[in-house]
Amino acid sequence: MKKLKIRFVHRKEYGVYYIQKKTIFGWRYLTWENYFCREMFENVDTAILLTNVLDEKYSTILKYVEITEYPTIKMY
Repeated sequence: MKKLKIRFVHRKEYGVYYIQKKTIFGWRYLTWENYFCREMFENVDTAILLTNVLDEKYSTILKYVEITEYPTIKMY
């Protein structure tokens, strides 16, 4: 079972949430890559954002992942 330590970052000016993962070097944004650039995962709903990350980044579902969620950070 995979263990993830995550937190959401809410950007008030854009009205979206980003997701960060805790690593040994600190908090890092989870990203996806296309041919030209690297983009951060974002969505207006945290539940949909989490399922998108698990599906696209880790190719799994919530049933097989143990998640420790830290408090959300609000950026103005």
